[in-house]
Amino acid sequence: MLPTNFLRLLLIATLPILLSGCDTLCWPFECSTSKSSTGVVDDTSTDDTSTDDTSTDDTSTTVSYKSLGPTGTVWKPKSEKDHKLVILTLKSWSAMAISIRQMDGTLIETGSSCKRTNGNRCTYRFDKAGGAYPKPCILRIGTTNYRIADGAQRIN
Repeated sequence: MLPTNFLRLLLIATLPILLSGCDTLCWPFECSTSKSSTGVVDDTSTDDTSTDDTSTDDTSTTVSYKSLGPTGTVWKPKSEKDHKLVILTLKSWSAMAISIRQMDGTLIETGSSCKRTNGNRCTYRFDKAGGAYPKPCILRIGTTNYRIADGAQRIN
């Protein structure tokens, strides 16, 4: 059984993380309010990184998303090995669950477990080429979602 003082210290140490609004497993991903209310991040390039609603029409919301590319993650729609989708993450990232989802969050496919290749990067493989997935779709890495506009297009 753990001593009471240790449990108190553990609670005090983790409380700021829990109250920060950041998922506890967000690192190395950015923990910010720049995600939409659905947590979906866009892979399209844009110079405007604002997430403010600039519309005057109350019936719709304008939201800008971040790109997948600046994270260092590569969406490679056709691998040399089998011509199917492969995702490469930074070598400093630990292995995480990875999946392709419909825009409503419904699971389409889960990627293979991390195999360290390509400069010791986690390499995740899928059963289809990137262009075979819906346009748009969601790439979920860990607990972070990225909007993929066209799976047939490579994202670096």
